[in-house]
Amino acid sequence: MPLPSIRSVIFDTDPLARRDRVRECADTQHERGRLVERDRQKRLRWQWRRPQSISWRVDETYVKVRGKWTYLYRALDKLGNTIDFYLSPTRNAKAAKRFLRKALNGLKQWEKPTIINTDKAPTYGIAISELKAEGRCPEETVHRQVKYLNNVVEADHGKLKQLIRPVRGFKTLKTAYATITGFEVMRALRKG
Repeated sequence: MPLPSIRSVIFDTDPLARRDRVRECADTQHERGRLVERDRQKRLRWQWRRPQSISWRVDETYVKVRGKWTYLYRALDKLGNTIDFYLSPTRNAKAAKRFLRKALNGLKQWEKPTIINTDKAPTYGIAISELKAEGRCPEETVHRQVKYLNNVVEADHGKLKQLIRPVRGFKTLKTAYATITGFEVMRALRKG
């Protein structure tokens, strides 16, 4: 069963459920001693909706699930806001394509990236060219493999790993996905 998009997990179609989730996040922040005003709650509702930049940084990192390393693919815009993420037991072109398809799904044509920055992994080039052939990714999208441009996502991996480390691994991909989704929402609140 495919895992739902982070946008659909946080912002489903039910407005009451959406409002309750935002309030729960704000209450959790308040319990931790952080004051979250109404404007920030409102901004959180729209934070995950759309990327704020058409230049994306894409990379993967490792997370331990049931004693084995799995791959956490992540996409951030150039401002450091999380666009989407995907957990996969494999690191190949098929998994990279699945992740990019998930990240591009539901975006309007003008919201899709014009530049995708990745590291030197050959899997992304294959995945992007296949998505272009299918028509899911715009033909004018440029794939740049420049290491230093991915410093934004690499630094963000480190901050996420600090939250994951006390968990000491996950039992299933489903629980890992749910927990990481929660971490990403809390970090979106902090980023503002």
